Amino acid sequence: MALLFADIGPFSTVADLLFWERRVSWMIIKAGVGFLMPVLSMVALQSPYLALFGVARRLILTGIVAGLPGAAVVFLLDLVFRKATIDGTGQPVPWLQVSAIGIPLSILEFARAAACHGATAFDDG
Repeated sequence: MALLFADIGPFSTVADLLFWERRVSWMIIKAGVGFLMPVLSMVALQSPYLALFGVARRLILTGIVAGLPGAAVVFLLDLVFRKATIDGTGQPVPWLQVSAIGIPLSILEFARAAACHGATAFDDG
């Protein structure tokens, strides 16, 4: 997947980075987001605070919460490879893009936990 993303360049990397820079960047993103997002998804899904919102809203909020560290990884790589600055203008964009990945992931994590632990895995009561 890192090779595919390095070639097609999501997050506008194809316009700004050389192929090898994209490849290194995507390997780091895959490792960082690939580790942090599932872990935070499970933590957020089990949070008693998010349980107050019901299943559908909890899944969306879980994707948004789990997207924060992934967006931080993307932002830090932008600082390194694109010489970005911390000005607040573009920071929400990677978070929204990573959250768009986090929401389906939270649904998959929810389904996996329900299949493994039964319907009471994330009981609202």
